[in-house]
Amino acid sequence: MQVKRTEQKFILNSQERVLAQKSIGAVMPKDPYCVSADGYEIRSLYFDTFSDRACAEKEEGLQEHEKIRARIYGTNDRIIKLESKRKNGELQTKDSMLIDRNTLENLCVGNYNVLLQSNDPLAMYFYIKLSQGMAPKVIIQYKRVSYCAAGNHTRITFDTDIRATESNFDLFQEKLLTYPILSSDQTIMEVKYNNFLFGYIKEALAGVKKSTTSFSKYFNGRTFYKYMI
Repeated sequence: MQVKRTEQKFILNSQERVLAQKSIGAVMPKDPYCVSADGYEIRSLYFDTFSDRACAEKEEGLQEHEKIRARIYGTNDRIIKLESKRKNGELQTKDSMLIDRNTLENLCVGNYNVLLQSNDPLAMYFYIKLSQGMAPKVIIQYKRVSYCAAGNHTRITFDTDIRATESNFDLFQEKLLTYPILSSDQTIMEVKYNNFLFGYIKEALAGVKKSTTSFSKYFNGRTFYKYMI
């Protein structure tokens, strides 16, 4: 499955997050996965080359860059997605295919040939990418509250408690030993849409006067200690 859209990111403090969620909640429903007030947990395992090409592309500020990851929700294996996320500024293209736990476990030990057994047309793409010396590098986990509107496939998400680990690549482990990569009172708000953002949603966001950010969960998870003062 391929998704093409514009993606804008903002870093909000606690007060701004409450205001933004109240405004957005008045005009957009939460998505079906938000069954609790603090949302649902997302875990992503990122792959990179031996030379950390994806990390270097971000550090060098390249407009065009790509990340490969496996994603689950919570700690169960009911839904496992293998995804390629390519960005050019605010424009994003995301390709994803469903895999099972056995496939993921093979990918984590470098057995990429398992993808050749898949009938998914994207399998060959991921096989070629991962075969370029890629290996697991970091797990990023966070809580997400998301709102959605059918028009232009609009989604607005609020990600909190963003944490990482580079020492354990078991996505399904109940409790991971992680470190925070963003202050506990900060939230990443992502505004995602196709074509254009509807006026009523722009009005709902008008009270949050913030500049966009290029914050990358993957990059910050990999470089958190490097840039600590």
